[in-house]
Amino acid sequence: MWTVPEAKDIRVTTVEEKLKLVSEGCDHQA
Repeated sequence: MWTVPEAKDIRVTTVEEKLKLVSEGCDHQA
C-alpha cells in the first residue's frame, strides 16, 4: 500500500532513468 508521495517519487525516478537512457543513447549515436 503506497502513499501518493511514494508513488510520485517512483514515477519521477522512472522518468529520470528513461531520460538518462535516452541521453546516453544520443551520446553514443553522436
